[in-house]
Amino acid sequence: MANPKDLRNQFLRKTKSQLVDEITSLLSGITEQKNLEEALDHKEMQIRIALEHMPSGIRLIDKDRNYVFFNARYSELYDFPEGLLKVGESFRVENLYQAQRGDFGPGDPDELTDKWFAEWSGPLVTTSWERVTAGGKVLEVKTSPTPDGGIVNIVSDISERKRAQEALHQARDNLEKRVEERTRELTDEIAERKRAQAQVIQASKLATLGEMATSVAHELNQPLNIIRLAAGNSRRKLVKGEVDLEYLDQKLERIQNQVVRAAAIIDHMQMFGRKAEGKDIQIDPRTVIRNALGLVGEQLRLSQIEVATELPDACPYINGNMIRMEQVILNLLTNARDAIEFHGGKKKITLRVVEKNNGIQIISEDTGGGISPEALSRIFEPFYTTKDIGKGTGLGLSVSYGIIRDMGGTIEAENTDAGARFTITLPIAE
Repeated sequence: MANPKDLRNQFLRKTKSQLVDEITSLLSGITEQKNLEEALDHKEMQIRIALEHMPSGIRLIDKDRNYVFFNARYSELYDFPEGLLKVGESFRVENLYQAQRGDFGPGDPDELTDKWFAEWSGPLVTTSWERVTAGGKVLEVKTSPTPDGGIVNIVSDISERKRAQEALHQARDNLEKRVEERTRELTDEIAERKRAQAQVIQASKLATLGEMATSVAHELNQPLNIIRLAAGNSRRKLVKGEVDLEYLDQKLERIQNQVVRAAAIIDHMQMFGRKAEGKDIQIDPRTVIRNALGLVGEQLRLSQIEVATELPDACPYINGNMIRMEQVILNLLTNARDAIEFHGGKKKITLRVVEKNNGIQIISEDTGGGISPEALSRIFEPFYTTKDIGKGTGLGLSVSYGIIRDMGGTIEAENTDAGARFTITLPIAE
């Protein structure tokens, strides 16, 4: 340790200039420290002002669980009376107040306070939870330990958020309920629409069957006449005693073949007259045309209308219902027949099947003079017809349009030099 006498001698030996420099340096250090202290005080004041005006409540307690800091918002959120919380005092006071108020549930307030305080006296980890105050506020409490063993709490009022969430959940539940109800309604509407559509299709088919009655009667008359002749000739042979087994066998075979032919016509008519049900299947467009011509071909022949078919040797299949597809072709054929008979002149209908642009086209052309511009724009509308009253339902082309649309295809009408052309385009079955 330095001797005071030696220090005094060192001081006396210093020059006046040195003394001034040292005193100046000392005063400068004191001023700098004072400035730092003032800056820290100012910064602390700014932080306190910021904390006081935060929308969240803030509480800081030390390792002994005494208050270090709390803002007014903290007391306000918990509905604490003014003056209840004091810096330097134990935060047990707020636990006791809450226990007496019933925030911790039923039980002795002192015991509840001791239990709550004990839980907060041990080591804590950063956590977050929600509390509902006696006044009904929903608070979100976030707790974080400090390095010196203290605790920082940040408390936010989330009542509005909770109400908004509940309202959102309620709105979502209501929306889901409305969607379910509307889905059921739409399902019923779609089912009813399908039933109505099926009825319209069935009515159109029956109307077509009625129009084909003469043709079918003539078609059946041919095998019946052949059967009558074969049976009559055989009977005459038997009456004369000229029994030739080979002759009889030939006649009986002919009768059998004609019975099969007549039965096939009747079966096809019955099948066509039934409601089309079941799933779509892969069908050959060429078969559709042949079946349709099998029903009205004789009628067209009696009307002296030439029917030309241009069918490829090989053809991809399409997905659909055979009976409904036949109905579309029959509608086109009967419309073409009526147009040709009304127009006069050359009588010809041409049916073609063409593979084009990854699809199948079925084309019907006639020499019936074409369709007027007004009718062409409305040709597929329900109940629209250019025929005389009593000669058309106005459903044929509308039903055909719906059938082709449900098969994923299109049907278009246009005029040619001689008449009208209808083009059906359908996707190829995969």
